Amino acid sequence: MRRILGNLLKINKIFPKMLEDNDRIAVGLSGGKDSLSLLLALQAFAKKLNWKITIKAFLVHLDFNKQESYQQLENFLQQNKIDYEIIKSKISQILNQHKKNDRIKCSFCSRMKKAIIVKKALNQKFNKIAFGHHLDDAIETLFMNLLNVGRIETFKPITYLSNNKIYLIRPFIFTREKEITAFSKRQKLPVVVNKCPNNETTQRFLIKQFLKKNFYRSTNWSNSYKSVARAVKEKIIEWNRIKPII
Repeated sequence: MRRILGNLLKINKIFPKMLEDNDRIAVGLSGGKDSLSLLLALQAFAKKLNWKITIKAFLVHLDFNKQESYQQLENFLQQNKIDYEIIKSKISQILNQHKKNDRIKCSFCSRMKKAIIVKKALNQKFNKIAFGHHLDDAIETLFMNLLNVGRIETFKPITYLSNNKIYLIRPFIFTREKEITAFSKRQKLPVVVNKCPNNETTQRFLIKQFLKKNFYRSTNWSNSYKSVARAVKEKIIEWNRIKPII
């Protein structure tokens, strides 16, 4: 936790609007290692600074597997005194009706999940929504945008949705995935297995494998991860200077 908490403290110095005293934060919970780790990290952050931060986890049940049980996950949330809500949805049915080339559209799924969480957060008077995207996600998104749409862009650490008057935040944006993985294993987090039918065939998965094989694990590019990570961080910080957060 010390390393992850340190990352949160650092990112909050760079982006002071990221986390503030008296925030009400809705956390988008997938059941994966990233969002589960984020919940504990936010709790530890608030305790460290003696801030009053209200945290609630929102999990959108996609309904790909009708027999899926979240009992272990619920036990974990209750043991850690984390408020939560599991939102039933018909997303799987909608996705199956709008397949393209017999494949579910990931971007469509992502937009629907986000829309559901935004609506819940607004109805319950939350001022921020937190997602568990980390530094590796930001790097992969950069490559996906570059290769697919010819744009040098990645996740923004903070996005203000002016129509809804709510912030989307990514507190793990400068935290490496391997740090989250190690933390998750040490804490024995009850990670929910991804039941998405596109799992391990998505563009993000393919980009991740491509980067590992051709750069991160290649002796020809021994410093590739550090170099790309530094460039992504500098780009994110530069974006914040050019376009200050409201």
